[in-house]
Amino acid sequence: MSSSVPRLSTEQRRRQILAVARDEFLAHGFAGARVQAVADAAGVTIALIYKHFESKKMLFEEAIMAPLHELLESRIEEVRTLPPDPDGTAVRESTRRFMRTLLHTFAESIQPLGVILFGERDGARRFYHLHFRPLIDSAIEASKANFSRWPHRDFDLDAAINAAFGAAFWTALDRAMRDDATGPD
Repeated sequence: MSSSVPRLSTEQRRRQILAVARDEFLAHGFAGARVQAVADAAGVTIALIYKHFESKKMLFEEAIMAPLHELLESRIEEVRTLPPDPDGTAVRESTRRFMRTLLHTFAESIQPLGVILFGERDGARRFYHLHFRPLIDSAIEASKANFSRWPHRDFDLDAAINAAFGAAFWTALDRAMRDDATGPD
């Protein structure tokens, strides 16, 4: 008996599993998500999922954090490559896009991120240092590389970028806890 479903390459299957897992984690959070539900929705066995991902946590990290990294790294790269900007227009627009991306990404992922970050302390610290701190450091480094070419008042760039990440995360958390139907702007 032949199947009418086309056979997927290893990479296509992996992407399919990640897409289904992302939906599962966003719908149920880390604790409520079930690997078996991901397998069922993807039409694969649970063993195949564990062939691609060594644990539920690794599946979560790739399904939720990889897209966050890709989005934010593209915005950070934009900052790195900004031309000299005597009137500050390009810097302001780039900053707006970065903050909008950060807010939307956190708002979309706040439930599973909250479960990880507010869960068991050692795991949360590892997760933070593996995923969040490198993004913050990359944003600081990219901004420092161009700092002298942009018009600005004196301020502590490290504190400003840490505050931006914190404000975006807190705004997303606040909206999620209030069940605010409006998205971040």
